[in-house]
Amino acid sequence: MIQRKYTRRENVSLPVGLLHQVDRAIEQSELFTSRARFIEEATKQQLYKLFQLKIIMYGIKNTKEKTEEQQNQKET
Repeated sequence: MIQRKYTRRENVSLPVGLLHQVDRAIEQSELFTSRARFIEEATKQQLYKLFQLKIIMYGIKNTKEKTEEQQNQKET
């Protein structure tokens, strides 16, 4: 039996094979968490880009409408 400290308050005694499984599970969990953070950050960046595009499109639309209004006023 090998003892490892997995929590701050208690030591856990487990068979070596089980400890290796626990270690692998912890590593997988940390890997999953880091991937989730990466995906979250990438999603935020994509949303920011979409927001910027929306602002640009809104500006183009307003500019086009103002130009059309000015042309209509000149014609009348």
